Amino acid sequence: NYILPLYGSLAMGELGKNHIKRIYQKTYEKYPSMAKCVKGVLTTSLKYAYRHGYVEDDYVTGLKWNKTVKKVPERTQKRALTIPEIKRFIGESRDTPIGLPIMFAVLMGMRRGEIVGAKYTDIDYEAKTIYIQRQLGKNHNIEKSSVAPKTYTKQEISLKTLSSKRRINIPDVVFDVIMEERTRYERRRSRRKKGFQDLDFICCSSYGRPRTSNYLGKQLHDFVLDHDVPYANWRVMRYTYATTVLKAGYSLQSVSKTL
Repeated sequence: NYILPLYGSLAMGELGKNHIKRIYQKTYEKYPSMAKCVKGVLTTSLKYAYRHGYVEDDYVTGLKWNKTVKKVPERTQKRALTIPEIKRFIGESRDTPIGLPIMFAVLMGMRRGEIVGAKYTDIDYEAKTIYIQRQLGKNHNIEKSSVAPKTYTKQEISLKTLSSKRRINIPDVVFDVIMEERTRYERRRSRRKKGFQDLDFICCSSYGRPRTSNYLGKQLHDFVLDHDVPYANWRVMRYTYATTVLKAGYSLQSVSKTL
């Protein structure tokens, strides 16, 4: 990816220090972190080549690895959505698969992994609350080969912190959408008795299969591109929730516990 496009057709006898420096510099311009790997490959390979007589000179010992330092762009300030923008997001996404996840994030402050990990059994329907106790993602202590196909990124794992286990209120507008989604869930389960996976996840496919955090990321990205709404990712959604409720007069401590 980095060496062959530049000098893949160059004979070993024509190789010089300038070629080595240019490979490193071109890589550093695109991906500074990858330049370190390229440097290691070049150093190890060319020292081996010199020891075994494939090249006439040690091209890397004492070589000054020139870097092209890229100017770090100024980070734009993270901006919370306004109330009209929140209403537009919810209104535009109301009848789409991403509608309920957006409500979970912007109206309840839930993380992506928590959204895809939420189950109907986590809900207290009388009190209209939900108990956040898991998220879906990768368990890095388990080998990919030891889990079922297409489930490595959908494993039930512990939450980000111990305090992330929490019970939060469900706004009426979100509760109504959950009940509508539950009706669709039951309809699909009864219609697809063989292929349906009754795993009880709220945000799932039409066959009951759980979603991944990356799936939600792509869905939100495509939704923003296809609709007349301001740019927002899942971090912005959660940030919007925190900012909105703080402006509404709730204490910092209560908002912190909710998040």
